Amino acid sequence: MAAASRRPAVAPAQRGVALITALVVLLAMTLAGLAVVRSTLTSTRVAGNLAFQQAATQSADVGIEAAIAWLQTNNTGARLHNHIDIGPTEPVGYFASREEPAANQSWRAFWDNVIATTARVNTLPADGAGNRVSWVVHRLCNATGNPVGGAGCEATPDLSGGESGSRGSGVVRLQTAAQRYYRITARVDGPRNTVSFVQVVVAI
Repeated sequence: MAAASRRPAVAPAQRGVALITALVVLLAMTLAGLAVVRSTLTSTRVAGNLAFQQAATQSADVGIEAAIAWLQTNNTGARLHNHIDIGPTEPVGYFASREEPAANQSWRAFWDNVIATTARVNTLPADGAGNRVSWVVHRLCNATGNPVGGAGCEATPDLSGGESGSRGSGVVRLQTAAQRYYRITARVDGPRNTVSFVQVVVAI
């Protein structure tokens, strides 16, 4: 009797599930790594921009000090009653009346479209950090002219009083004239298109 023939055993088909799982996990880890790198680069860029912004704001102090020094020197007679355009005999420009941005207009747009079109923007040489400071002075008056004659200027009140309330008659009367308010606006253009504005109001 002939022996029955035996068929060789057939191995089950390999479906590659482990390989696909490994590829999915690897892809997920790669995406997570890219996200971490991108987040780190973004944080570094933000920190760098903040540093540039802070340096630009500090540079604005130079323009503010220059404007205050100019005001103190030129606050005589009728010198500040009218606009001053920069020219051969006038190295510094000046606004004798207030100007404000329009409704919903930023100061940068107001500067570019209105202030920069005049001859009253004072620009200093760029500093070592690459910041260029420009500044303007606005007298806080509704019109040009003598502030006492109806220009509608904002000013400190006139102060009048006695040297002492206990001396009775013969007390020396002290009077302090009103000081006019001036708004100084400093713009700083720095590296990476950094633009910063600083404003102060002084009474002189």
